Amino acid sequence: MKPVETSSSTLKLGFGSGHSWALSFSKGVSTYQADNITFDYNLTDSSLFPNSTSNETISVSVSLKDWSTVKLDTCYSCKSPDLIHEGAVNQTLLNVLIQAFVANGSKSAEITSCAADVPVTTPAAPTTPVAPTTPSPPLPTPPTVKYNVTTGGVNGTICLMATLGLRVAFLDGEKLQEINLEANGTSATGICDVNSSELVLSNAAMTLVFTFANETTQNGNKFHLHAVNVTITTSSGTVFTDGNDNLTLWAASVAEECFLDSDLSFLVPIAVGVALSFLIILVLISYLIGRRKSRTGYHLTTSPPLRRRRRVQERRGG
Repeated sequence: MKPVETSSSTLKLGFGSGHSWALSFSKGVSTYQADNITFDYNLTDSSLFPNSTSNETISVSVSLKDWSTVKLDTCYSCKSPDLIHEGAVNQTLLNVLIQAFVANGSKSAEITSCAADVPVTTPAAPTTPVAPTTPSPPLPTPPTVKYNVTTGGVNGTICLMATLGLRVAFLDGEKLQEINLEANGTSATGICDVNSSELVLSNAAMTLVFTFANETTQNGNKFHLHAVNVTITTSSGTVFTDGNDNLTLWAASVAEECFLDSDLSFLVPIAVGVALSFLIILVLISYLIGRRKSRTGYHLTTSPPLRRRRRVQERRGG
């Protein structure tokens, strides 16, 4: 610091070849403030201005009207960058910590921060209480309905039959929605070709298209679900469309029943009958073996007496 007079002071830094930077302050009754910055740069300095043809030293002065007023015997601090533009010169001040008019040669521990370093506290906006929303009641189980596709008109031949109940879940924005395929108002149409068949179920709320691929193998005719496409129109008028055309589901022979749904109750009487038949055969075999053993024992015990009786009769006859 280089005091000029009791009410003003200047901090001047010299650097390079004829360059200087100076910050001047003024003092009031109980405060002080920075008034202006003066920057002098020498155009003959070839290290900074190698292509300069001028021998001038140019001076740029900037007024600091926006700087904060600082209480005497306190330090001014500004960590935020402060860009100062004047003419062809841009100056950036940051991490500033300075005290003018120091009393008793000691730096004050009290800090006055610049406006850019003071956090802005935004009052919280008043919140409007939100009425609790009543959750939608759960959907009932979708009805199971039999759908047919015929060829040759109304009285034609049924070429595709499907019995199913269906519920579709989809995202409407960020909310998960669910909708059942209702029996009332749902129509079934479609086509039956050699290599593929199609079942179209449609009503006012949705349209579902099931595409089945047909193929002939060594074990007979097979089919599987190849594609599903769905179009849903919500109550708000939003149209939702999605699908998958690379499926291999429900692979089965023609008119083959899903194993999990098949009725296996007919196996019970068959199993009981087989068990009873096996038991009867076992009893019969045991009876025949026992009878054979009893006959063999009778011949062994009665054969010698019969022979002696015959000899006695022969002697008497003789």
